[in-house]
Amino acid sequence: MHSFSDLGQLSEVLSQQIAAQLGTAIEQQGEALLAVSGGSTPRLLFEKLSKIELAWHKVRVVLVDERWLDTQSVHSNEHLVRSTLLQNAAQSAHLQGLKSAAASAKQAQAACNLALQALPANIDVLLLGMGDDGHTASWFPCGDQKILGQMLDKNNARRAMALQPNSAPHERMSLTLSYLLTSRHRYLLLKGDNKLTSLRRAVAGADTMAMPIRAFLGQANPRLEVFYATQ
Repeated sequence: MHSFSDLGQLSEVLSQQIAAQLGTAIEQQGEALLAVSGGSTPRLLFEKLSKIELAWHKVRVVLVDERWLDTQSVHSNEHLVRSTLLQNAAQSAHLQGLKSAAASAKQAQAACNLALQALPANIDVLLLGMGDDGHTASWFPCGDQKILGQMLDKNNARRAMALQPNSAPHERMSLTLSYLLTSRHRYLLLKGDNKLTSLRRAVAGADTMAMPIRAFLGQANPRLEVFYATQ
């Protein structure tokens, strides 16, 4: 766990680390895949990352999850990524969104998985967030337990699934655990006392259905790196 006094310091350090890892992936493979989460916390990180010189035209960015609403909405993760990360030096990066013109995420699930098959088999860098309830991606513990179980199934052949949270608005499309576990570098970005309390609670238990972030806490190769800012 890496602790910082504020989000600015954290974002400066983590942006440099992520850029270096993407650069290494490009050197070794000819391209890199970055999977990112939304929310307000990574905004500054995305802005700093966008200004780092890199062969961004060889970087593909995929969303970890997305709300099923217009991508021009301020609540859209695609809107966040396009307006903060795909700017400056990084404007040539290629974004693979999860939202389509389909009426619902469930109707779009098959087509979304087909589109995601065009991405590399492995994610080079994964950036996660976490809710106070221990959810990550859009794996809400209060949602449909059957779907959540499939989301957390390490043998699930699908790269994305649709779901409807009970405690949050909008239907969602989310990458599955099986695809996210292909990541070579994993980061959890947190800010504030509430998130630290939730993380400690997650570490103290083992039930992934109760707190889905636990699916990553028990992984050793690679291990999850937590970047935490007090404010």
